[in-house]
Order: sequence, then C-alpha cells, then structure tokens
Amino acid sequence: MTVKIRSLTGQTQDVSGVPREGTVGDLKRRVEAAMGIPTASQRLIYSGRELSGEEHTLHSFGVADQSIVHMVIRSEAPLVQERGMEGGAGEQNGYQAVVVEYGGEDIFETYRMSKWVMIFAYIDAFFLFLFGLFIPLFLIFLVFPISAIYGVKQFKKAYLIPYGLFLVVEIIGRLVFISSYGGSSSIVFNILSILIDMYILNLVSKLYKRMMNLTPEQIQQLTVFGPLGYINRV
Repeated sequence: MTVKIRSLTGQTQDVSGVPREGTVGDLKRRVEAAMGIPTASQRLIYSGRELSGEEHTLHSFGVADQSIVHMVIRSEAPLVQERGMEGGAGEQNGYQAVVVEYGGEDIFETYRMSKWVMIFAYIDAFFLFLFGLFIPLFLIFLVFPISAIYGVKQFKKAYLIPYGLFLVVEIIGRLVFISSYGGSSSIVFNILSILIDMYILNLVSKLYKRMMNLTPEQIQQLTVFGPLGYINRV
C-alpha cells in the first residue's frame, strides 16, 4: 500500500511498497529509503497518535492505504538545518530529504503536554460534577477545569490561570486539613492528592510558558497533530 508522509511544512511525499500487514518499523524503513531520513530521527503521528513501538502493526493504529501520516524530525537529527533553510529540501546519500522546521520537537512536546492538561482537567470536572450532585456548591468550581479545557482548545493561555489558582487553593486546603485533623488513612490520601495536584500545576505552568514562546507559525503547525482544536492565529 501507499502511505502519504506529510511534514510540518505541508510537503507530502508518497511512500509506496508498505506491507498491508506491516509494522511501524517497516514504514519507517520505507520512509528512510524514499526520503533519506534515518529511522531513529523519525517521529510519525497519525490521527493525533504517535506510531510508537517498532513491532506494532500499522493496522492497530488505523493506518491504511492512502493514509496521511504526519512526520516530525527529531530536533537533534543531522538533517534538520538552520532556521534560514526551513521548509527546504536537501540531498543526502542520493535521497531527497524533506526538512522539517527547526523546533519541530518542541511543537510535538507542546501538543503532548496540552493533551495531558486536558485529560486532568476533564477528570477534575468529572469528579466535581459527581460531588455537585450531592453538594451543589461544588458545581460552581466546575468553571476552573472548564476554563483550562477552553484555554487549551482555543490556545488562549490566560484561561489556564484560573485552573492553576484552583490547584493552588486545593493544595493549600488539603495541607490545612492534614494539619487540623487526624486519621492516618485520610492523611495518606490527602498527601497523594497533593502530589498529584502539584504535578498537574507544574504541567499547567510549563504549558503556559510554552504558549507564550511559540510563534504564530508554530501554533498553526500544532493543528496537524489531532483534535485539540487549536485556532489558526497567523
């Protein structure tokens, strides 16, 4: 079958001869033969999922004939040229090498970080809704994780701030609870919850900083990775 490989620049190249029952490793080797990009430097994404695991079948990821697979070249790869050569093409070992933008790895990491922030925000929203069924006051707090979800989908970093403040208040509240009440089981539970909240808070903080530093072109490139809903603000 033929798989279409698309770079972040929008360039697409057909890679033919890929076995229908082939593996991720088979596809990467075909890409190397067709485009001159070493398998170790390739990061392939299909429908928002990275094609990971050399022995995993392409079928398990839903890749079929004429599927469009997006490619990011690892930033340390020797084929990645200086920013002045972005989007160009080079020749190496007789093969044409499609050159992906410098910093492509950062773009993928931002996407992956955004996805995790959304997952945690959805989990918080779910539990707040459940608590709200018994204590309606909790429904008010739904605005904070929903704000984070909206901020990620629309790429508006300011909407991450309420969720971050919510996490800070939750951490402080749990610390007050631990210092005021006994019970070993409740203390263990609250300590674990604090550690999780601190991890999420750190993730939200890093994502906020990444959103501040990405260029409009990089924001546009984020749309290739899946259904997060980034808006083109170029």
